Amino acid sequence: MLHPDAEMAGRAGFAVQGKEIKTLHVFIFDNFDDWTQMSQEGMNSSVADRAIIAKEIPVRK
Repeated sequence: MLHPDAEMAGRAGFAVQGKEIKTLHVFIFDNFDDWTQMSQEGMNSSVADRAIIAKEIPVRK
């Protein structure tokens, strides 16, 4: 899980230096409790299907 190192309304930056990323999974929630549960439980959380946006993005070099 990545945590933002810079945030502003509608945008967040993430430091990934030294990490190899092949797939990016994006989950956007409109319920803070769902986001909190997903943050605690990780990718296999039961709330993943309640995300208003869920995308799997392949990362190419």
